[in-house]
Amino acid sequence: MPSPALTEASARIVAEAADWAALLDSQSASAAQRTAFRQWRDADPAHRETIERMLAFAPAAGVSGLERRALDRLLGSEPKAGQRRRMGGAALALLLAALGGMAGWRSDFVQDRFPDYQVAVGNLRSADLADGSTLTVDSGSAVRTDVTGRARKVRLLRGRVLAHVAHDPARPFVVETPDGTVTALGTAFTVSREQEGTLVEVAASRVRACAAVTAPCRELGPGDRALIARGRVSPLRAAPAAGIGQWASGWLEVDDQEVSAVIDALNRYRTVPIRHDAAALAGIRVTGSYPLADQDRALKAIGRTPGAEIVRDGDGAWRLIRRSGPPRP
Repeated sequence: MPSPALTEASARIVAEAADWAALLDSQSASAAQRTAFRQWRDADPAHRETIERMLAFAPAAGVSGLERRALDRLLGSEPKAGQRRRMGGAALALLLAALGGMAGWRSDFVQDRFPDYQVAVGNLRSADLADGSTLTVDSGSAVRTDVTGRARKVRLLRGRVLAHVAHDPARPFVVETPDGTVTALGTAFTVSREQEGTLVEVAASRVRACAAVTAPCRELGPGDRALIARGRVSPLRAAPAAGIGQWASGWLEVDDQEVSAVIDALNRYRTVPIRHDAAALAGIRVTGSYPLADQDRALKAIGRTPGAEIVRDGDGAWRLIRRSGPPRP
C-alpha cells in the first residue's frame, strides 16, 4: 500500500484536476472556462498527465457503474465561477480508490505521488524495512518501498539511497528508476538519480545493473561504479569501496578530489547552492572530512585550501573563487 502521506503539491494537483474533470465531464463548461482549463493544463506537465488520467474514466475502461456513480457524487457539480472546491484527505482517498477500478491507483504514475520516505534538503533519514534491510535516504530524495511480496522493490523517485540488504535469496531486492534496475546479489550499494542517468556504486558484495530496455546487464563488485542511461549500462572509473556511501554517516570524505566536485557534493545538502566555476577552479584539489550537517564549518575548511577562497556575492550567496597567495587566516 502507498504511504498515507500526501505532499501539498500533489494533493493540490489531484484536487484541481478532479474539479476540471467534473466540469468537463458535465459538458456544461463555458468557452471561458474551457480556455481557463487549457491554460491550467498547459502550465505544468503534471497537470496534463493528471487530468488525462482522470478524463480517461469510463465504464469501458473497467469502472463499474457503482464506482462511476460514487465518483460522480464525489466530484460533484460544476464549481461556481471564481471558486475552487477543496478536497480533504478522505475525499482524495476515495477518488483515488475509484481510480483503482481501472488500475489507475496501482499505476506508478499515481503511486509515485505518495512517497513512503521523503527527505528535505539538508537532512538524511535511515529507514528500517520490514524484511530487515535498511535504507539511508539522502538529502532531497524520495522513495517508494514494497518488501512484502515475492520480490522486494524500492522505487527511487529522486535523489539517492544507500541500501544495506538483508539476505533472502528467494526474494530479490531491486531498486528501480526510469533508467533501469539494480538487483542486490549481496549487501551494500548506492543508487543515485543524476542528470545524466542512474549512477550505481557498490560498497560490498555484488549487484546486477540492467537498463530499462533490452540490453546486456552488468555485474558490479566492490568499488565498481556504472551509469545506466540511454538504454545501456556503462562502466565508470572504480572508487575505493570503503568510501562509497560514506555520506550516510553525515560526513563527506574527500581524498585528493577536484574542489569543484566537492562543492557539487556539498550542494546536495543546501537550499541555496555554493556558486562556482569548475573551469576557473580546475587543478585545485582537496583532501579532508566535511560535516554535511554543519555547512559553515565545511565552507570554512574549504576556504583554507591553497588557491581557493569563499566570498559572498551581493545577494548574500556564497561563491568559491580562485585566488593567488596564501589562504586567509
